[in-house]
Parts: sequence; C-alpha cells; structure tokens
Amino acid sequence: MLGLEGFFAGLAGLAGLAGLVLGRAVASILTCPPFIACCPPREGLSLDPRKLAPYWPEATAIGPKAYELEAEDIEVKVGGEGGEGGCLRGWLFKPDNAPKAVILMAHGAGRDRRSWLRMIPFLKQAGYICIAFDFRNHGISDPLDKPGCTLGLVESKDFGAMCKYVKARFAGMRIVLMGTSTGAVSCVISMATDPQVADIASCAILENPFMSIEELSRDMVSNLIFQKLICRDFVLAYWFLYPLMVVVRFFTVFQVKSSLRPYGLAEIPSCVDAIKLVKKVPLMLMHGEEDRIVPLRHGVEVARVGRLQDVWFCARSDHCQLWDTDAKEYETRVLTFIAKHIR
Repeated sequence: MLGLEGFFAGLAGLAGLAGLVLGRAVASILTCPPFIACCPPREGLSLDPRKLAPYWPEATAIGPKAYELEAEDIEVKVGGEGGEGGCLRGWLFKPDNAPKAVILMAHGAGRDRRSWLRMIPFLKQAGYICIAFDFRNHGISDPLDKPGCTLGLVESKDFGAMCKYVKARFAGMRIVLMGTSTGAVSCVISMATDPQVADIASCAILENPFMSIEELSRDMVSNLIFQKLICRDFVLAYWFLYPLMVVVRFFTVFQVKSSLRPYGLAEIPSCVDAIKLVKKVPLMLMHGEEDRIVPLRHGVEVARVGRLQDVWFCARSDHCQLWDTDAKEYETRVLTFIAKHIR
C-alpha cells in the first residue's frame, strides 16, 4: 500500500516538475517570442527569415519600395520604462491628394511596422495618411531594460506617445487608430487610461485583441500547445494529458505575471476591463474564426463587454491574417467604418 502511495506521490512530483519546466518555457515564448527582433537603427529592420511572419508576402521584408511606396522616416520620444524612456521609430505615408484623415497603426507582439505594409496601399489610395511604427523592443525602436514584449503594458504608453505626436503634427485632422493583437490591446488600454488619447481618436479598429494576459496565457497552453500541437485534436489524448495541462497552465500564468509585474501589471487594466471605460470613441472589432494564437472567444467577449455594434468574425482566418483571407471584405469594412466616423 505504501509502495503504491509512494508511486503516486512520485508521479505527482514528476508532473509538478514537468509543469514547472513547461510553464517557464511557454511563459518565455509569450513574453519574448522567438521571432522578436530589435535592431539598432543603423542595421535596419531584420531580414532574418526566422524573424518574419510566414504569412507576409516576400515583398514585406524588403520594405516600402517593394510596394512602390514613398516613406518618411519618423522618430518620437517617449518617457517611462527603459532607462529614461527611448525613441519610437516608424514610417509615414502620404496620399497623392489632399488627405482625409491620419491612420495610426500598431503591430502585434514580436512583429514590427512591416505588419501593415500590405494594407497601406489601399488606405493610401483612399486618401489617408498612414503611420506605422515599432513598439520599443521591436523593429528599430529603442530597447527596454530587458528583451521581450509586455503584452500591452508598456506598449500602451508607446501608443499614447504616438497619438500625441500625430495630434501635434496634424492639428485639426481626424485621427483613426488601428491595432492588431497586442497593438489592438494597447490601443484600448491607452484610450481607457489616458483621456488625451480618447479625445484624439475619431474612431478605432481592433483586430484580434485578447481579453487579458492571464486568459491569453491559459489559452496558449490549452488551445495551442496541448490541443493543436501535442494532441492534434485527438480528444482522448487531450483528456489523458488534461491533469498535466492544468499544472502547466498554472505555472505559465504564474511565470508570465511574475515577469510582467515590474511593468505595472497590477495597476493597468486588461483589455476586457479597459474597453468598458472607452465611452466616446466608436470602435470596430475584427477577429479570425480560426485564430490559433488568440482564439475567437477573446474577440467575442471583448465585443460583448464593450457593447460593440461593428463586429466582423472572418471565416477561415488565422491570427492577424484577415486581410490575407478576404482582402475585399476587409477593405470594404475598414473603409466604410472610417468614412462613417470622420465626417
């Protein structure tokens, strides 16, 4: 009997150790994706194929010239984390005719300003100034004290700094905010916590935002790691490994929270809480129905809590790939929404 108890105790210990190790690994992937790159400005944006999104067209890595776009390089100072703050860098694209409004575009975790290159041509053609920038620790913006992404905590402050730059430079013009994934979350948090940002925005478009860092961490373990990668939708294997998954999920959340606590995790609201505070800015939410990184339930819940009327769930679309899945519908919805709210 004691031998059997010892066996199960040892098994539980091994499961706990495995959960701790796997939890730390998953947390590291979440807060410092293997594809993230932060390069000195003199080196330029990374051309390492391992750092580029697999769904980006080949031209994206080359930059604006591959899309026959003329870009103005911009730099914006920002205070706060990372020594005495730092510098955000980006591109500014002007339409050929008199601009209707300015669109500020924020990328997702581990990516950079090039995330928007394939969409900028249709927005520029429609008469909009487009500004795509790199968050700190991304692209060629300045680094923080340690590498990685804070999943909206520091990024929301970067977003606010960019909004104020746009307002100062283009006084009197309508300003539209766009963000994808962490960029969308940063947009919501910035509007909710900084009244100036909320006053600046004429409207905002949110693509595949996540509810909270904790819920994203949980889903990364249960949905992507265990269900999609390990069990490959084999239900019996999923339930057999369920106890281990619970342990891994616990340690993942713990590690993510621990690493982000110095950046204000306890004080800064999650996206699903922050969106309740955005009262005056018209919002549109878009989410891919087949999103493996930020499952659809996140978009559904954010839209429900925010009582959003303009919502599009794109069939067959994975994470950050709505335009790639249905460019015509994407462009129609985006242009219609913007035109409605910049009058």
